[in-house]
Amino acid sequence: MVINKFLLSLFIIVCSSVVAHASVHYQSKDVGTIAQINDFKISVASADLIFEVTKRGDSSITKEGLIRGLIENYVFAREAEREFGAKILVEKTKVAFANQVHLDRDFVKTFLQRYHDDIQRSIKKLPTRNLTSLIQQPFRLDAVEFKQTTALEGSLEHILTKQQVERAKQLILMTYQLPKKRSIDTVSLWDIYSRQNLQGRIALHQQNRTFLEKQTSEYLLERYIHYWAYNESGLSKNDVDALVEMFKDRFLKKQYLVRKGLLVDMHHQNAQQTVKAREVTKQEILEYYQQHKAEFQIVEKVKARHIRLDSQELADRVYKEVVNGLSFDAAVTRYSISEDKSLPVPGDLGWIKNKDKRSSWLKGVAFIQTENIISKPFRSPQKGGQPIYWEIILVENKVIGYQAPDSEGVRYEASRHIAKRKMAEEFEVTRRQLLDSASIKINQTLLGGHVY
Repeated sequence: MVINKFLLSLFIIVCSSVVAHASVHYQSKDVGTIAQINDFKISVASADLIFEVTKRGDSSITKEGLIRGLIENYVFAREAEREFGAKILVEKTKVAFANQVHLDRDFVKTFLQRYHDDIQRSIKKLPTRNLTSLIQQPFRLDAVEFKQTTALEGSLEHILTKQQVERAKQLILMTYQLPKKRSIDTVSLWDIYSRQNLQGRIALHQQNRTFLEKQTSEYLLERYIHYWAYNESGLSKNDVDALVEMFKDRFLKKQYLVRKGLLVDMHHQNAQQTVKAREVTKQEILEYYQQHKAEFQIVEKVKARHIRLDSQELADRVYKEVVNGLSFDAAVTRYSISEDKSLPVPGDLGWIKNKDKRSSWLKGVAFIQTENIISKPFRSPQKGGQPIYWEIILVENKVIGYQAPDSEGVRYEASRHIAKRKMAEEFEVTRRQLLDSASIKINQTLLGGHVY
């Protein structure tokens, strides 16, 4: 099975390579626990599972590093709950999957990654050798009812009305019974709809029955993997429960980092960094500019020459000849179709200033070339029926300058970097405080004194 790269950073999200000091006690009394933070225990079995999955894709990970990451996920998860409240775990966006869906899929991915073959063998032991053995009422759906429940009814958003939500909860697609369980479970249209991102909801609003049936089958597989984890994996209920909590902690820490502007995903703006950047003073910007002046280099002008050719084939041949020793002068005189081949300096474009680089595509291309390196051929853009040609460019000189320290470009870049640095420093202070205030116990027999 292909390693899922997502799992490699599933449990460890770090913003600093510094190992923070923490108030840690090393003990070996509880042989089934590898570490404990306050009242939460990381069992040996659950830690081993996470370590094995992570190690497959990142051979540099150590058991000590993993435990450190899990501890820090825990303390930041509690801080996220304290600062942002319980809503942080259940809030939704209009585009992405609901948070609980992410957690469920993290769980399923991890168990499939570690126990794929065992899960498949378990499924094949069922009477039909597949999950259809669990189904009590096969998938069924009345087309009219499906349409009425998912019709947009003039709404511009792909979302069900309150009345449609209630109908979706009552619209049962399938019933199933897991092994060793007396009760029969149902899969409603709402179960499937509420687990979709925008793309999935659009498919359901378009009454895509094939998509709905596939999602229902995947939902059944997820439920079976949850059952298998608790009943057939060999892990205790406490072990699996601990894994569930660790998935949640990892997710909550990520949400904390996003809200603090230390981690940006596609569904969030980094408003915190913007606010922090506005607070940066002119003196701080000047100091940053003086310390990082090389970051604000600009090319003021370039001196360039060119060879213009009328075919790709000829351009490629001339390029090879110049690379293999033909002088640029000789190549221009012999092959160029441009009138400037007859200039005292054949093919001379003269000095191209920064403000001139947008005046033609050729000057723009010349401006970004490496000094004293022959460019590969560039094809001219197609404009109003004009003939297509190819250009080979040689930049003979570049004049480097610096942006003015009070320019808008310097202000924007410097304030952004300063803001990021300050935010990282604030994060590190918070990190140390959280670790120092937590009660952390490490199994000395299993990890020694190398975690913190």
